[in-house]
Amino acid sequence: MKRTGNLLLGLFLYSLVSLPCEAAIYPSDGTAANVQYLHDHSANFGDTITIPAGTFTWTSRVILTKSIKLQGAGIGQTIIRDAVQGDRLIKWDYSATSNARPRLTGIEFRDGGRTRGGEGPGGVIHIRGSSENGSRFRMDNCKSVDLNGVIVTADVLGVVDHSRFENGIRAGNIFSVYHEHFANGTYSNGSWSAPSYFGTDKFLFFENDYFYNPNNNVSSIADGYKGARIVVRNCTLYHKQVQMHGTDQGSYPSRGARCAEIYNNTITGIRSKNDAALIRSGVWIIHNNSITGFDEPSFTLRCYRLWSDLRQQTFGGADGTSAFDVNETAAPAYSGVAAGPNGSCSVTVRGANFTRDQWRGYQIKRTSNIANNSGPRFSEILHNTSNTITYAAGYGANLKFSAGDTLALRRVLHALDQPGRSGGNFVNGNPPAASQTNNQLTEPCYCWNNGGTVFYAPDPVIRAGVHYRNNTMLPGYVPYVYPHPLVTN
Repeated sequence: MKRTGNLLLGLFLYSLVSLPCEAAIYPSDGTAANVQYLHDHSANFGDTITIPAGTFTWTSRVILTKSIKLQGAGIGQTIIRDAVQGDRLIKWDYSATSNARPRLTGIEFRDGGRTRGGEGPGGVIHIRGSSENGSRFRMDNCKSVDLNGVIVTADVLGVVDHSRFENGIRAGNIFSVYHEHFANGTYSNGSWSAPSYFGTDKFLFFENDYFYNPNNNVSSIADGYKGARIVVRNCTLYHKQVQMHGTDQGSYPSRGARCAEIYNNTITGIRSKNDAALIRSGVWIIHNNSITGFDEPSFTLRCYRLWSDLRQQTFGGADGTSAFDVNETAAPAYSGVAAGPNGSCSVTVRGANFTRDQWRGYQIKRTSNIANNSGPRFSEILHNTSNTITYAAGYGANLKFSAGDTLALRRVLHALDQPGRSGGNFVNGNPPAASQTNNQLTEPCYCWNNGGTVFYAPDPVIRAGVHYRNNTMLPGYVPYVYPHPLVTN
């Protein structure tokens, strides 16, 4: 009998230890200070801090580092006005926590008088996670109205869903997305070397969101940098587009956006604008979107490095000599002397007898008068006659020639990270260097079932049938499960 009693007592105690701990809920009074206190002293993994209905002006930032839920009473009920200066409104860094499930839900964010500190890579709200430790972030049922800055996600996988974003006064990007340390890489080299992983959860998803711009222009829902990976699906974009930066701008060593899936969206543009999507690097899949309002809409593919070095650009321009690119040969295909300018973006070549458009798609480079730094020293050839070469305008300044300047023509076969290229492990260091020959692979962009909207590539180095395929489904492609599991769970 005694042994039976001990056994029953042991089983009872074991059952108590085995019972899962219930997550705790900590109601705040809505102030930044109280939310911060509850986070620092009470909330633990899986707990919730609530913010009641009401309007609260925050003048100091809230720093979160835990896998918790920050929950308001709903859009129009809990309103936080951003009056922080020179700092973030919310800085949430859960990158050190494995399998974290942080969630931001039920809050409306409005500008409360911020005049500085919301721009750039810091943003108004800054979320930092990890793409490698099993963590996933969710932001849902929130609203953002005219925040003076962007929402930044850094190495965040997860979903932004059932939220509304409006910027009528400040018509710019809503989000800035980075995946700089994807695949444990640095300077986004890991994201570029890794596969695209289409049809998986290795992206930041925008799902069932509404992006609204009442102005007569088109701005982006998000700008992607540093190996960014996004999926935009089942969203409504009003006077909005999808745009991602390329490996073409800025002084940082990091590269452009890596890949995107855009599907099942309703995109409304305006007359005089064409770009339903502006794609400057990486591999994109775009299908089953409803697109109206644009003047001859397109998914525009560009490679800015072909016609400008953007002055301070770390990787320089794709002039036919860069070690970062795949060039036809090291030697020029043609060398000559300028007889003089023949317009703002054209030059007459002394003694030339070219075949019409034989140099279209090549690069023209001024090889003398190097001290002239008033603009770029190269550009992309758009057209040529028997003795005149017309080239693309630069970014803010144009290539210029004087009589007697020498010039060389070369051809770029594939530019670093251009649309339709991926992979490669040859870029290293800070500042970046090419450790070997460019070993990227050609991985085309695909689009289909978009009501006639297709890829448009004005830069000849981005070639149809090679770097992009119109009205063609990606073989074997299956979209990731919908709704996102974070939503259904």
